[in-house]
Amino acid sequence: MSIVSSLTTRQIATLSTTAIRALSTTDVAALSTTQVGALTASQINAMETSDLTALDTNQVQSISTAAIKSLIAATITNLADTQAAALTTGQIGLLQAYAVEALESTDVQAWSTTQLGALTSRQLAGLTTIALADFSDTQLGQMTSSQLRGLTSTQLNGLATTQLNALDVISLSGTQVAGLSSTAIDNLTSTQARAFTVTQVTAMTATGLAAVDSADLQAWSTTQLGAITTRQLSQLTTTAIASAAAATPVTITPVTAQRGMVVAAHPQAAAAGLAVLQAGGNAIDAAVATSLAVGVAEPYGSGLGGKLMLLYYEAKSGKTTVVDGMDAAGSLEVESYKQRPAEDRSYGYGSVCVP
Repeated sequence: MSIVSSLTTRQIATLSTTAIRALSTTDVAALSTTQVGALTASQINAMETSDLTALDTNQVQSISTAAIKSLIAATITNLADTQAAALTTGQIGLLQAYAVEALESTDVQAWSTTQLGALTSRQLAGLTTIALADFSDTQLGQMTSSQLRGLTSTQLNGLATTQLNALDVISLSGTQVAGLSSTAIDNLTSTQARAFTVTQVTAMTATGLAAVDSADLQAWSTTQLGAITTRQLSQLTTTAIASAAAATPVTITPVTAQRGMVVAAHPQAAAAGLAVLQAGGNAIDAAVATSLAVGVAEPYGSGLGGKLMLLYYEAKSGKTTVVDGMDAAGSLEVESYKQRPAEDRSYGYGSVCVP
């Protein structure tokens, strides 16, 4: 029996790094899980690679949280694949970012979904793009929203296309989307590009928006299209604007009628005119109703003071009448109008289009 196995945890914890390096692989393998739990980070970091790899998975899982936090990159790199794969979720969550980065790609890819889920956004944010390349496409696709939001735009832009295509894009923040390069956006799948949220669309740069494939852009909903800001549009190239314009959904439904039709700039105004016709009114009645309704539906562009050009045919008398309401009324006596009370000239119809 190794004499080391008879040492108390207190004695183990007081061994110098020189004494630790002097241990044989047999001595290290003979340590109990309790004794391993008493080892400090300095002691573990001082171990020879052959001694370190002599620890079995139970011993590795017994390394204390205090020691795990301070393991150096070289120690993590020297772990055997089976040892790295055996790290508990508690241990993984305490590793420094540089320690996670020191893991071999085969070690990381051997982790279960639960182990992967133990990585914090802080750890992920500290990884280089090279270290992120160690994660498989499947693992990146399994990352939680919190983990994905820990990645920087630089990291996202450094991902391989297959890794990028595995991400749940909806989980990215507006800031992350704003930092995506045009290449990264261009490399997204159609499913990803068509899933952008309103917040993400608004956050995009003009170059990012221009990188969205025209077919994907044309598949956006009216809500997504409505999220495009004037700032983005003002910075788009003519080619990109053409794609955006083509993306605007236009549905033309043919309308036919046997006796009459009402056309207006607002559907409810047209409905008002139609209701008048259906109630027995004539074309003039419907036109007046429609005009008044448009003034309510679109007060910024219609109503009192607007212009009119009317060509009216009365079937009963066969008379055709033209009304030119595009200019000032020739019958208006300006001077006499000015003599009217100020109240008449300030409110109601009398205040519209006057000198």
